[in-house]
Parts: sequence; C-alpha cells; structure tokens
Amino acid sequence: MIKLFRNSIFIIFVVFFLIVGGCSKAEPKDISQINTHNNSEKSDEVELVVIEESPARSTSPANAAIHQYKFVFKNNSEKFISKSEIANEVILGNKGIVTLDTQKINNNFVLLHYEKEDKWNISALIDVDINNGHFFEDKGGLNLPFNEFVVAKFTESDLKTWAFSSKEKVVAITKFARYPFENNKVKMQKTSDGKEIYVSEDPNNSYLYYFDSEFVIVISGNISIKEMRTLSESIPSVNSISFPMST
Repeated sequence: MIKLFRNSIFIIFVVFFLIVGGCSKAEPKDISQINTHNNSEKSDEVELVVIEESPARSTSPANAAIHQYKFVFKNNSEKFISKSEIANEVILGNKGIVTLDTQKINNNFVLLHYEKEDKWNISALIDVDINNGHFFEDKGGLNLPFNEFVVAKFTESDLKTWAFSSKEKVVAITKFARYPFENNKVKMQKTSDGKEIYVSEDPNNSYLYYFDSEFVIVISGNISIKEMRTLSESIPSVNSISFPMST
C-alpha cells in the first residue's frame, strides 16, 4: 500500500516539540486538508512524499529506505532518495534508525525508524522542517553542537525520539524500551560523568548508545562521535521529568 504525504508538514504522528518559553505543541494536521499551492510555485518543487512498500529482500534499513522514500514534484517527475542522501544508519538488533539529508531537494532532514520482522518496515517517521520550523537558542541544558535549531519529536509508549537540527546538522536522541540485541561493531567507553557508552567504530557512520534503567538511549545523526559523546554527558537520567533536557 502506498502512503502519500504533503510536503512541508510533519508527516503522520509528528509534531513540533517546543521546549522553551512555555510554548505548547502544535497539533497534527489532517493531511487531506493541506493546500500546497501558491502563486510562487516552481515546477521542480516537491508536491508529495510517497512511502512505498518495503522491499522483501532489503538487507538493511538504509537499503529499504532508498526503495521506499520517493519525492513527487509539481512537474509530475519522481525521484527516490539515493545513497548519497543517507546521512546515518543505526542497526541494533531488529530496530534501526536512518537519517536522511534531503537538503538539496527540499532543505529538510528526515528520521526513519525501522523494525524488522520478515522485512525492514518503517515504524515511525519524523520530518524535521528547516523551512518552516521555529529556531530556538535555549538548549535546555543540552550540549548541542549548534546555537540555533529547530526541534521535532515522536513519542509512543516504547519509543520516543527528539530531533534537533540546525541548517547543516541534525542529531536525534532516541529512548527505546530495553530489549535484547548484540552489536560487535561498537567499542565501550566511559564518559566523564561515569556513563558506559557504546560507540560505533565506523568513522563514516557515527552513533552511540547506552543503557539507563529499563531503557536504551541512542544518539544518532550527521554529527561527529566527539559531539555525540559531549552531548551524552549533558543528558540527565531517564527518570528526570525534563528528559532529555536537564533544565
């Protein structure tokens, strides 16, 4: 089954998370009621995003993504994302996170959460809207590697993700309910605050994770391992009411 989404809005289940100034969350909009037309439209602007069915033989979440995530333009041309738009991939057992950098197409970042049963299927999608998002400066105590950023989040009972993005970089903090998995592609390190973190040994695919109580905390995106490590040291306990912010 094919799902259609209008460009420039947060895709299903996604809302802005406004973390400063006592602002409230924006309510999800009915996609069928969105009007994308205006007088300044160009024929090569994105009209829709189409999510195709996951191919049965995909070897990884990233491999599935390049066969699923498709742009439809106002001139009726179409384009699947390419490997060059895959900014980051995390695979932890039967769960995966793919970060897409679609800056050259629609100036956005996208996070795709995957789960594998018989094949890799998208379980959540976050469109980080750089074009229309509100930029914040208050980091809420987090050591983010940029000074101005937009924020988006996805929350369910066993999956919560907060995405922070500047115009060039994006980082996501994901909280999974703890589950069993093995990963021989990471190295355990200790942070200055005593956390045992597991760091990707692939210099071209940075991510880290650690365990906190009954949860797995994953940091992913197109920032460096050093920046991720610094960020992890500023994240409070999952039991904190303000998690992942500390203030």
